[in-house]
Amino acid sequence: MLSTDELEFIRSACSRLTKDGRTSFAVATVHRVLPVYQAYSESDSEIRGYGLSHDALVEISRLLRRRPGATSELVERKIERAASALAADQLRVRGLDRYSLAVSLAEEVLGALSLVFKGWEKSDLESYVQASLMALEIDLIWAEGSSDDVVSWDGLITQYGWQVRDLKELAIGEKEGAFAVYRSVAMSAEREGVSYLERMRSLVNCG
Repeated sequence: MLSTDELEFIRSACSRLTKDGRTSFAVATVHRVLPVYQAYSESDSEIRGYGLSHDALVEISRLLRRRPGATSELVERKIERAASALAADQLRVRGLDRYSLAVSLAEEVLGALSLVFKGWEKSDLESYVQASLMALEIDLIWAEGSSDDVVSWDGLITQYGWQVRDLKELAIGEKEGAFAVYRSVAMSAEREGVSYLERMRSLVNCG
């Protein structure tokens, strides 16, 4: 489990970043756990918003790094399409008449995504912070939903460590070369997301 001080560090460190730095942090944090959404959508044909959400997060990251062709208008269009599909997927998941660990994990990721989109649209620090905390909840739920006799918090501690690393890199990188650190944080999150994809696929295939 994480202490109040550890969770407060995320809020405090995020608040000291620039607007772009906060966005980079939140996008990477949610992109890391996004494979949970991907794997769940592979098990439920009614869930259709993963690809649009992935594209929207990538486009935000491209804009932060000032990539050719990236514009705020394009990001807004992609977020609008993704948010619409995301809302439909949230209704689908919430309306299921059965509980499962996979459903609970999917619902958490969808909530974190919606907060990132809200944070972008409103330049809202609190939405970004809450998105990062919801991402941590995914490993908390996974640990508590395990059938093992002893609950392991390794996943939660690992993900928290990644978030702390990103915040520290962003704090330094924004002073020395923001675009490079935005790229580094995004790529690290993408690599680290592989473990979530493998675990979630295993979960839904066994369910």
